[in-house]
Amino acid sequence: MNNFPLSKQNTLNKQDKSKKGSIDNPISGIVNYINKLPDYFTTSSCSGRIVLFRAGRPKYKAEVLFVSHDEVKASGLSRLKKHILAAAGSKTNTLWLKQESFILHTCCRDIKAAERLLKLAASLNLKHSGIISLGRKTIVELVGAKQIQLPLVAEGQLLINEDKLGLIIKLLNKRMGENKRLLMELYQQLLKLGSSS
Repeated sequence: MNNFPLSKQNTLNKQDKSKKGSIDNPISGIVNYINKLPDYFTTSSCSGRIVLFRAGRPKYKAEVLFVSHDEVKASGLSRLKKHILAAAGSKTNTLWLKQESFILHTCCRDIKAAERLLKLAASLNLKHSGIISLGRKTIVELVGAKQIQLPLVAEGQLLINEDKLGLIIKLLNKRMGENKRLLMELYQQLLKLGSSS
C-alpha cells in the first residue's frame, strides 16, 4: 500500500459502523494492541458470539432474536426459551442457534507483514485464516476454528425437547470458553510479533 500510515490514521479515526457501535470487550485488548503496531491496523472484529436468529426470505435476511458475546447465563437461557417457544407453532418460523468463533480483519503494510501474521495464525492452528484482499489493501482474516450451528425450530415444529436446551447451551458455553482461551493465546503471540518488529 502506497500510503499505509495515512490509510491507518483515516481508518482508526472513523466512527465504528457496527450495529453494536463498539469493539467487543473480549477482543478489545487485541484490537488496541494491533492498532499500535507499525505494520498493522484492524478494519473489523468480533470476539465470538452465541446467536439465535429467525431465518428469513430472501435467503440472506435473518432476524437476530438473541446475541451474547459471552457465555449464556440463566437469564439469557430464559430469554432464549421464550423466543423458541413463541416460534413453535407458526409454520413460517425457522430458528437457528449458532456459536461463532472470533473473527479479526487486519490491514497489513505489505505482503511480508501479512505473511508474518499468517505464520502466527498457523502456529495457533487457525486453519480458516488467510489473505482476503490483495488489491489496494492487503487484508488478513484471522478466524477461530470452532463453530456450531443447529436448527431449533423448523416450519413451526420444535426440533428438540425444551429440557435439552440447557445441555445445548452448556456445550456452546464450553466452546465460547475455548474461544476465549484462543484469544488469549493470540494476544500472547501478537506480543511476541510486536517485540520482534
